[in-house]
Amino acid sequence: MNKKRKNTHHNDSLLPQQNHCYRDTGGISQNNKKFGFIPAFYDSISHTIYLSRFSNGSPAPVHILEGLPEHLLENRIMTDKLDSEKNTLIAGFVSGKQFLTRQQAAETLVKTTQQQAKDKHKTTGQ
Repeated sequence: MNKKRKNTHHNDSLLPQQNHCYRDTGGISQNNKKFGFIPAFYDSISHTIYLSRFSNGSPAPVHILEGLPEHLLENRIMTDKLDSEKNTLIAGFVSGKQFLTRQQAAETLVKTTQQQAKDKHKTTGQ
């Protein structure tokens, strides 16, 4: 029997909206994967990080909800901000051992690419 998840419609529609907002930044998996960012979700109630996974438990290359524990998707609303009071499930990334929101990942990637450009300029002398 295929049990449907409760209250996931809002969450399902929010992921594409976030991807659109961050499409030209490091806030989406396609733009930050080569820098080692791993798509993840942060539960602000339990302060737990969940890596994005398929329903079979294998790592997912992008944000998907199907591998999250059922209890996270019931009566939770997803966001991309850490300071929201009502939104408890935050889409973001793990870099090293740290969770970054989409915005933080985008900002980190800008700094990283700027530093790489400076380093390249130093080594080539241009």
